[in-house]
Amino acid sequence: MKNRADIEKNFHIGCEDLDQKDFVSAIINFEKVTNDDPSNSEAFLKKANSYFGLMKYNNALVDYSRTIELNPNQATAFINRGNTHVMLENFGDAVADYTHALILEPNGILANFNRAILYQKLNKQSEAISDYSVWIKNKTNDPAGFYGRGKTFFDLGNFPEAISDLSKAMEKGMNDPEIYNLRGRAYDLIGNTSLAKADFLKEKSLIGVQLNPIADKGTIFQFTSTWKIFFAVFLSVSLAIFLAIFCFFPDQLPPGIGFESPPISIFTRNSLVGEGKVLFITNKSGKTLKNLKIHIVSKKNSTEKSFFKETLEPEGFFEIGWIQGWKLETGNEISISCSGYLKGSMIYN
Repeated sequence: MKNRADIEKNFHIGCEDLDQKDFVSAIINFEKVTNDDPSNSEAFLKKANSYFGLMKYNNALVDYSRTIELNPNQATAFINRGNTHVMLENFGDAVADYTHALILEPNGILANFNRAILYQKLNKQSEAISDYSVWIKNKTNDPAGFYGRGKTFFDLGNFPEAISDLSKAMEKGMNDPEIYNLRGRAYDLIGNTSLAKADFLKEKSLIGVQLNPIADKGTIFQFTSTWKIFFAVFLSVSLAIFLAIFCFFPDQLPPGIGFESPPISIFTRNSLVGEGKVLFITNKSGKTLKNLKIHIVSKKNSTEKSFFKETLEPEGFFEIGWIQGWKLETGNEISISCSGYLKGSMIYN
């Protein structure tokens, strides 16, 4: 083992890098620690968090597992490995990790909340309601638990309970279009059309800046007379092929090509852990969206973050937050594209 002072120095620098979301530098420094001190479980945990921030989930999984081997009583490692399994769509393993974290720390309610979201995704509504209820009991002023449980009640067809929980989420500060849409649908399904209409109108007023197509400036080509004929023929054939693809196989088109903006809704909520806002993205169409690309650009320092999701099922949703290195700020531009649709953008205010 190297000098303890050098190991502690590298660990400290790695932690600073991680705090600054400089994940690459953090990995380099934590790697120095784990090479010099292979039994340092905390360094493996921090290195795994850094890989997760880079969305290198397989690497993260290896280091979270090594952390657990070295310290099997580390509940945080089980929660974080569970999150990694979710990103890799290993849902059964994720449930097992969250459950084990709760055995180690029965009061570690973050595992309840994460497991509730996963149970909801797996259509295990009763289990989801149970976990959301634990979260609500301990976090009485947090709207996210009421929203999650309300949505689960909605999925079960228990519309009065859904309305009650969604209303409580609103009372506690959630003021997003999606929640008004959901409560409006619940009101409509129990026959209260006046309250449903009021919620739909409120949803519409909150949508604010829509995703507007970004018009790219065209390039002007000049050709000799010989090439004009060739280009005209080439263009008409290419256009015919493009129109055939667009009409019959629009999901095979590159992202950003189409006639309409992406059929999605976007809203934000406060991060339950970490810092800043979480971006909540929902597919509002009745078909699967393919090759979804999301970019966020900071006007302050021109930095850009990107996220790619291969498919998003109808009415499906996902979140992007601080753990991916995103920190939304006023004035950030968010642009979204997917196959068969124009690129759209909005300014986060």
